Formats: sequence, C-alpha cells, structure tokens
Amino acid sequence: MNLWCIHGNLQLPSVWNRFDGTLYRSSLVKEKEPLVLHKESLWTQQTYSLDGWASSFLEKVYQKKAPDKPWIMGYSLGGRLALHAVLQQPDLWGGAIVVAAHPGLSDPAQRQAQLKWDEGWAKRFEDEPWEELLQEWDQLSVFGGLRSTIKRNENEFSRGVIARLFTGFSKANQADLTPQLAALKKPPVLYVTGQLDSKYTEIGSTLAAQNPLIQHISIPNACHRVPWENTAEFVKTIQYFINTVHSDN
Repeated sequence: MNLWCIHGNLQLPSVWNRFDGTLYRSSLVKEKEPLVLHKESLWTQQTYSLDGWASSFLEKVYQKKAPDKPWIMGYSLGGRLALHAVLQQPDLWGGAIVVAAHPGLSDPAQRQAQLKWDEGWAKRFEDEPWEELLQEWDQLSVFGGLRSTIKRNENEFSRGVIARLFTGFSKANQADLTPQLAALKKPPVLYVTGQLDSKYTEIGSTLAAQNPLIQHISIPNACHRVPWENTAEFVKTIQYFINTVHSDN
C-alpha cells in the first residue's frame, strides 16, 4: 500500500526516512506488509498555488497504480496541501493523516495579517543569516520553545523557494476548508497534534466535533512537530488508525 508523505516548510522529504519500515498495511497479521512511503518534495514543483499544486500532485498519484487505494500524510504546510488533495479527489484515497495543519482563515482581517506576516518571513529568508533565522523561527510560540530535532543545513535548501512557499502557500491564499471538511464523506481522516500544541489541538477537536469521519488524537510529550518529538507514540497512533480503517472495510 502506498503512503504519500508531504513535509512542511523548512523541511526536506528525508524527514520521513525514520518511518521507513515502521508502518504496515495491518500490524494484526502474521505476514506484515510494510507501507511504501512516497516522500513528496516541495522543492521541485512548478506551481505555488494550493489548488494548482494539488492538481499536479494528483496526476502523479494516479500514475502509481496499485490494488489498494493510496493513503496520504502531511505535516503543517504539507498537511494543508494534503487536505487540498483529499478534497479535490476524496474517492481516490483510502485514508488521510493530517498533522497540525490549519484548515484556513475565514476573517478577511486575519487573512491580511497572515499575508503580511508570511511576506515578512519570505523577505528575511532571502538574505538574512541562516542560523539566526532558524533560532528565531524555533522560538515561535507554536513550537513550544522546542528546537527542531532535524538538522537544517543551509546548502540543502533554496532560499528563493522558501520565500515562494511562504507567500504562494500562505494561509492568506487558502480558502477556509472547514465547511468542506465538515461535509466530507470519505476518506477517514486522522488529525494528529501534540498535547503541548494548544492552538492546533483546539483546531483538531473542533474538526472532529463537526464530522464523525474525522478523528483527533493528541499525543503527549510533543508540541507542533509531533512526528519527530514523540516518534514512538506517533507511529503507534498511526498504525492503530490504519488497522481500524482496514478492519472496518
């Protein structure tokens, strides 16, 4: 079974490497079939609109024909992109795992403020000292004061692409997906947050309350970057969800 993994901003596809061989189509059978992880890169695409990216990505997914429906998993920005891919083609997916991703802003003033904030970071990432930027970035309240456990070497990133990710994929350019998610009929969705991430834990609880197809799990000893801050519990949670979906089908 194919699992498409979409990383967040200031990350590389390799952040998913630690999950190779840890997730299975079902962990309840004797002969366990490992999931095939497809680690999508946001550093090589040609479009910087959320819907445009989803359309291009879906074409790629359709080309990977398999007997089982594919699954999708995205973190933060990658989670927002995953939501767009799911909502564009809900029948395609067997399940979706969304980690600490914002469904979108409905208030015009908030959208305007968000765009200004993203444009500010975009400009700074074009030319300010790399390590100083990362230190300030990690001090944002959403990360709970926890520095990233994944190394981010400047020579592995394109500063120009970082800037375009901030502006093109800004929440200011994203529709509020909440009504669509409330009405979603398929696939099953697991929304994962860290217990220390109060903002996104509240978002997850709200989404789950609006649609029984959406489950929300809050993982202890983790903040926004939950897959890398409590990997063991994250894997356990994801595997249980996959087992449940397959047993229900």
